[in-house]
Amino acid sequence: MPPIALVHQGSFFDRDNDCLSTCYGELVVAANKNQHFIPQYYFRFFNEGGDHISLLLRHDGRTIGRAPIRGQSSKSYFYGDADVEKKVTEIESKFIAPLRRIRALKNLSTLSREDHELLVQAVVFQRTRTVASRIDNQPMADHLFRLQVEVDINTNSDLTEEEREELRGLLPKLSMGAEAFQGMLMALSVQHAHSLLDLDVVLVKNKTARPFIFGDAPVVFTNPAQKKITYRGVLGTKSPGLIAYYPIGPFEAIMLIDPVMYNVKGVREGLLNVRSLQDVAQLNKLQIHASRFSVYFNDHKYSDYVKYLWADVGAGSVEARGVVKEIKIDDNRELVHNYECQLSFFPVLTFLRFVEVPADSNFVDRAMYFSGQHA
Repeated sequence: MPPIALVHQGSFFDRDNDCLSTCYGELVVAANKNQHFIPQYYFRFFNEGGDHISLLLRHDGRTIGRAPIRGQSSKSYFYGDADVEKKVTEIESKFIAPLRRIRALKNLSTLSREDHELLVQAVVFQRTRTVASRIDNQPMADHLFRLQVEVDINTNSDLTEEEREELRGLLPKLSMGAEAFQGMLMALSVQHAHSLLDLDVVLVKNKTARPFIFGDAPVVFTNPAQKKITYRGVLGTKSPGLIAYYPIGPFEAIMLIDPVMYNVKGVREGLLNVRSLQDVAQLNKLQIHASRFSVYFNDHKYSDYVKYLWADVGAGSVEARGVVKEIKIDDNRELVHNYECQLSFFPVLTFLRFVEVPADSNFVDRAMYFSGQHA
């Protein structure tokens, strides 16, 4: 998929895959106004194919019993014009049938290679397409945009030094069009989804009387094994200790788990029956923490339950979790380091066993971890 919409030529860095790409294009007027960053078919995994869903507003805990899904997790012209929306729809449509098949499996050893590949693509694509992803990546988008503009200013021979100085003073006010950088990350996410193929796929079956809920950022990456590491990113697709959690129904969820760092108790043929209400509550709180504006659930009768969970979590923040640092390498070079901070909440799960790595660990790639090599 090509970049979605660009307003300026420049370079873009994919934090999860250490990939630098250069591209350019034009901003175009969108024709298809209401564009979903969580597809409507996903909502219907939770409401038995209906047109309404129950929700909780993250900022104040207010619930709505029957909200039309056509208006949920969508914004006007979110991705761009009608052609862009068509491309996004073409990609997401490839994931519907595999996710339905996985939900119905009773033995994950029968998971086909094709469905496995489509699953990891669905995970990373959904993660990068949300408004939360846009917010978190905006600091890096703005930083790279300003660097490029600064280069253009410094190398423009038609400008006087006074004019250059005046233009450089405007750099902090510049911001890159949000669609552009997100479009690049969405495209790169699918290309590099194979980085998750070495993770164990676990289909979680919720056997309790409380449903799985989901937020407006339903794919959550977490790394409890490396929670002591705060000076760099540990949520990249190649990071040791990575866990991806993705509910795909009120009583089904997918977990992609690093098999070297974690021991998952009770898994049989890729299935994990969860009977602990505490485990379900922890996974549901993870969804609430990751959400920015809304949390969804299958039936309004669970409103008090979801409110109870929300009361422990509190109102959400729209602050970016993306961090950008310029690190001086030598007198002539600087490295731009970008990463996403982990959520402050790490689910405590009865079925998950692991040992935390020390705070000074230098393992940044699962291949290095497997081989015992340091970065």
